Amino acid sequence: SISARVTRTAGEPSSPVSPNLMRNLILGGALGLALGIATPYLRELLRNQVMDRNEMIATTELPVLASIPTFKTLSETSIEVLDQPSSVASAHYQALMTSIEFASIEQPIAKMVVTSVAPGDGKTTTSLNLSALAAQHGNVLMVDADMRRPNVHQRLGIPNDKGLAEVLAGEVDLSDVRHTVERDGVRFDVITAGSAWQDPASLLRREGWQSVIKDLFLYDLVIVDCPPVLA
Repeated sequence: SISARVTRTAGEPSSPVSPNLMRNLILGGALGLALGIATPYLRELLRNQVMDRNEMIATTELPVLASIPTFKTLSETSIEVLDQPSSVASAHYQALMTSIEFASIEQPIAKMVVTSVAPGDGKTTTSLNLSALAAQHGNVLMVDADMRRPNVHQRLGIPNDKGLAEVLAGEVDLSDVRHTVERDGVRFDVITAGSAWQDPASLLRREGWQSVIKDLFLYDLVIVDCPPVLA
């Protein structure tokens, strides 16, 4: 048989068994404090951007010639140093040109490649402004070598039915695709990219490069607007 007896009378608890408010407050506070301390370090560890001039120098171990602020152009075809020579952006471009000239006193620069990390960083705008500044003191050629996403012809309002791609392919001569741009007394030559190519590297293996290189020596400065590094 089964027998049962009361050993102790159950009493009503004075506080709830769960949740334990004090314990939860202590644990929550400790966790919040730990996350608050760890978050900045994690963000710094995972960050893949360069935030300022000093960090750029420390990362690349190279000098920074100039920094160009973000600005809005007057129109799609405007060149800042010609259309707004007194603007802040123009002053920065002039400072960049001065730094380049100063850095090349002992060995003058005859060819310059302009690129960026990603599309939209301003490499073509920089190439155009540097070309306009350099053309005030010498014979300048600007080459649009971005044969996947050519843009120079749109910025200058010139045709792009034939260009560098056709020259490298051996279809036309360099003189057939050379355009002369003249604004406000500043004059420089331009070679557009031509037809878009999905594999521009294949053109570099062709013999058309020989005629291009030969003509490049006719200029005091050649500025090549290249594709973005990560494009």
